[in-house]
Amino acid sequence: MLCATVLVAACSQDSNQPATGKPMVDRKAAASARKGPTAQEQTAAMVSAASPSKSNVPVSLKFELQQRPVAGNALEVDLAVLPEIDADIASIKVTDAEGLGLAAADAAFDVPDIDAGEVYRHTVHLTPAGDGVLFLGVDVTLKHDQIDETRAFSIPIIVAPQKVVAPQAAAGQAAKPDSTLAAKH
Repeated sequence: MLCATVLVAACSQDSNQPATGKPMVDRKAAASARKGPTAQEQTAAMVSAASPSKSNVPVSLKFELQQRPVAGNALEVDLAVLPEIDADIASIKVTDAEGLGLAAADAAFDVPDIDAGEVYRHTVHLTPAGDGVLFLGVDVTLKHDQIDETRAFSIPIIVAPQKVVAPQAAAGQAAKPDSTLAAKH
């Protein structure tokens, strides 16, 4: 009889009472609630920047060049920061190799209120002085939970020499064949 009373009391307990412990999260529902393309889909045409160190900082960087780098010509490099955690702010510091001519306004910038899984874009402006393989350095610092974590990235910029136009070609003149050579043979 005592067991039956306890069983009835347990079954008649009010179901509107808050549950103790952490609520369960339906990850499939949360993923499907997200609208639009994923960060990977948004940056599918971009190249992943190399990270020379074995860093555990949960952020990646992708880049895309708007045109082929040519010595003496302005160049835009699109950057995409892809954080894997929420952060209060992301501080980005860009350093160029000698000869890349980084615009002063692009040397450092901050992005506030970082959300994991989002894409944060910025365009960097360069003017390469000479040809060769030059490296653009990018340090991304995530500030979260009173911690600053930094990950370094390296972007290779392969700069072609500036094309020199011959004076005859510039004037629209075609080279004439040497008739004396043709007559001797």
